[in-house]
Amino acid sequence: MGNSLADSILGAGAGLTPGDRKRFSFRHTAWYEAGAPEQEIHAAAERQNGHLVVVLDDDASRLDHALAGASTLAEGAFHYPPVNLDAPLPLSTVRIDKPWGAEVWYTGIESRGVCRLGGTPMPWLITLAGPRLLGGNEKAPVLLKILDPLPDAIYGDLYFEMHEEKIEVYIVTDIDSRAWPYGKGAIRFGFDPARLDAYGSHDAFAAAYLDTVREYRAVRQAIDARLDEMRERDGIATDEVVRPRQLEAWLAELDDELRAEETRLREAMEGFSKLEPLAVGDVVRVPPLTPHSLQHGVRVIEFQTPHYERYILSFSQKVLTQDHWDTAEALSRVNWDARLDESLPVVDQGDGWRIEMAADFPQFTVHRLSLASGATWRLNTQERYAIAIAVFGDISIGPEDLAPEQAVLLPASLPAVDVRAASEGCLLVARPKDQEEAA
Repeated sequence: MGNSLADSILGAGAGLTPGDRKRFSFRHTAWYEAGAPEQEIHAAAERQNGHLVVVLDDDASRLDHALAGASTLAEGAFHYPPVNLDAPLPLSTVRIDKPWGAEVWYTGIESRGVCRLGGTPMPWLITLAGPRLLGGNEKAPVLLKILDPLPDAIYGDLYFEMHEEKIEVYIVTDIDSRAWPYGKGAIRFGFDPARLDAYGSHDAFAAAYLDTVREYRAVRQAIDARLDEMRERDGIATDEVVRPRQLEAWLAELDDELRAEETRLREAMEGFSKLEPLAVGDVVRVPPLTPHSLQHGVRVIEFQTPHYERYILSFSQKVLTQDHWDTAEALSRVNWDARLDESLPVVDQGDGWRIEMAADFPQFTVHRLSLASGATWRLNTQERYAIAIAVFGDISIGPEDLAPEQAVLLPASLPAVDVRAASEGCLLVARPKDQEEAA
């Protein structure tokens, strides 16, 4: 049993003629699970219309039973569907609950969830055919996910946080009309310039803001302590995500004066920061040292650099992942002059299409492709994979039709594919840089 594409697929695929089938197995290390267990994955491969098609399963008898009843892989009743390694591959999602809503992963590979590629667990396919799919030896493609905040004005706001190294880019895909009936959402982005000027210095502003945060934090801790007692009473773990309806039922048991004080101090604290309006299709680039908080009901695609540090300045709920806030430390590092820059450099344009640079990270780029109704643009992968996700409009990539927020991975083995728009649309394309570009 081999572990490489050369052992298990290319050697078979090169000699396969239409109708031939190769049955084999390979070893997969689940590096994303505790202890990195090894698995034996079972597979079959065929040539179909000039393309290499595989089907995988971790149950040999189940796969063999399905193979016995199928003259071709396309006709089999398999547990995991056949995957065409030379065509656009749909990305399936995994939803991860958060206190403020949920993250929706498209390419996540970790113990909390494993996304699927063409309906098959993504890491299996990467172990089998990584160079053919990704063009290199990466363990996973670029992280693509959606942030889906609740529409509730308190419970749906994300942490007001700051990063020292991580860069984030948000692309707005939906504004919940229950939260924003006039179609414009918002992001809390940096501090209010007028308020800064009124204090006369950054130090005076920081001192006043920190005092207000500390007052709110004390009330927040008092409320959270009571809520933890109610969690224990009702048999709910202290780190379990709870929906707003349950939180409201618990809060109704608290003293009215305590709840009123929480509201007063939260509004005073938030008055130091600045809200910027957002609409569907807008791109927000969050550079390091910029405090920010995506607001409730604003759904975005997120790309980010692979850094996992953060400073939490404040949060209108209990933070489940740490027992402290980092307000003072963040204020000692913050970029006081952070401003939202919505301009995007135009990279190229043609008849009915325009490409803008949405993000230029050290490891990969993200372009925003805008298409007029009926326009076509050719996407070249250049022997490296690409990830494409629709923002709005009726868009197709090769044979795949993409509704808004549907995504595909374009394998490195696919040299080019046409992107077409049946109506005015917008598409994001993320591509890794080669080693020279990344350097």
